[in-house]
Amino acid sequence: MCKLPDDVTNSRVDDLRERAEQYIDHALRYACMSWHEHFTNVDEHLTRTSGITSALYCFLEKFLSWLEVLSILGVVMVAVDALEAAAERLKVSRVSMPNESSEFTDLNRNRQLLTLSTTAFIS
Repeated sequence: MCKLPDDVTNSRVDDLRERAEQYIDHALRYACMSWHEHFTNVDEHLTRTSGITSALYCFLEKFLSWLEVLSILGVVMVAVDALEAAAERLKVSRVSMPNESSEFTDLNRNRQLLTLSTTAFIS
């Protein structure tokens, strides 16, 4: 991403800000920094019908790319807030919908992925 040299830390890339401006458009910046706000504000009814946990799982499959964008932008701490908010939203949704277990079957199967993602930043 941003055509960065291999095996170089961001701090050693003199033109990192210019590369970020060139290769990370505003829509991608917004999506990387704000997806969790939309995720946590979804209406409870939509949570039941939209496959939101499946969408979260698909997002987490792109986890490293998301982190890379945040790193290049210098806002990696956004990841901590986003993952904490997503985990809390899933807990609230699960408690409020005890009879809607099919939506959370995939989440239970993929709990290790979410746990790994959150503990990497919180610990």
